[in-house]
Amino acid sequence: MDGPSLKHVEEQKRLPSSDEIRPTIGAAQSDPADPSNIPMLRVLFQSRRTMADEDLDIDDQAKPVQPPADENSANLAADNRRLREELREAKIKLLQAENERKRLQQWVKSLEKELSQSYQKAQMELGIWEEEVVELRPLKKQVELLTKAHQLSEARRLQTMSENGQLLAEIEQAKKQSWEITARRGDGTDTKAQHFDIDAANIEEVHGANSSELASTSPNGKEGTLHPVLFRDKSDSDVWRKILSHIPYPDGIHGPKQELTLRANAGYPRYDREFLQQFQPFCQEKPASLPPWLEVMTGGPAELTGIQWKLTRGPRIKVKKQGAQ
Repeated sequence: MDGPSLKHVEEQKRLPSSDEIRPTIGAAQSDPADPSNIPMLRVLFQSRRTMADEDLDIDDQAKPVQPPADENSANLAADNRRLREELREAKIKLLQAENERKRLQQWVKSLEKELSQSYQKAQMELGIWEEEVVELRPLKKQVELLTKAHQLSEARRLQTMSENGQLLAEIEQAKKQSWEITARRGDGTDTKAQHFDIDAANIEEVHGANSSELASTSPNGKEGTLHPVLFRDKSDSDVWRKILSHIPYPDGIHGPKQELTLRANAGYPRYDREFLQQFQPFCQEKPASLPPWLEVMTGGPAELTGIQWKLTRGPRIKVKKQGAQ
C-alpha cells in the first residue's frame, strides 16, 4: 500500500509538530535530568515508535506473504526424519535380502552335495547289481534246465502211472482169460489153489526205476506159484510183450529176447545164446526143474522138485540141494 495510512495521519494530527517539540528536545538533551522534560521526551519516543511501526506495516504489505522460518524448519526436519527412516528401512531390507541370498546359496550347495553323493551311491549299487546279474545268469540257466527237467520228470511219472494203470487192467484181463482157458481145457489142475499175483507197487517201481530185482515171494510172505497157462495162449502178442518186459530178474542178469518166446509154441520156450550163457558160471549141471522166474517163461510145472532154487538180490544164484544142512 503506497502512502501513509489513515492511522498514521490521525497520529500525526494528535501529536505536536516538530517545530513545537524542537525546543523541548533541545532542552531535554541539554539537561535530561530535569523532571519537567520527561513528558515531552516520552511523547517524542512514542511518536517515533509509532511511525516506525507504520513503516514496517507498509513494508510487510508490499512484500509477498512468506511462511515463518520456524514452519519451514519443522517441515525440513520432518522430511529429513522421514528420509532417514526410509533409508534405514531400505538398509534393513537390503541386509535381509543379502542374508536370504546367502542362505539360498548355502542350501543350493548342500543340495548339490547330497545329489552328488546320491549319484555316486547309485552308481556303486548299479555296479554291484550288474555284477550280481552277471553271476546269476549261469544260475538262471541252471534253474531253467532244472525246471524243464522237473516238468519232463513229472510228465513221465504221470505217463508211467497211466501206463501202469493200463497194464494192470490188461493183466487182470489176461488172468480172467487164463482162468477161462483152464476151465475149458479141464486139464485137472486145481484152479482155486493156483493164482497169479502182481503187486501194483512193484510194477510201478520196476517200470519207473528200471529195477531188475526178482520178487520171489508173494505179498503175504508165502511162496507163490506162477500159473503156466498164462503163456500158452498168445493170441494177444502186445499184452504178453508188456508182461514179459516187466518180469524182474536178479542183478546182473538180463532177460531173453521176447520175439523168440512169442514165436515159440506153447510149452516150448526158446532162449537166445546170450541169455543162457549168463548161467554157465554157476550152473554146472542141467537142473531137474527150473526156478520160478523161469517157469513163467517156459509154461512148465510150477512145483519145484529135486532142487530148490533160492534167489538173492545179488548177481549170484545159490543152489541148495535137498537134504543139505
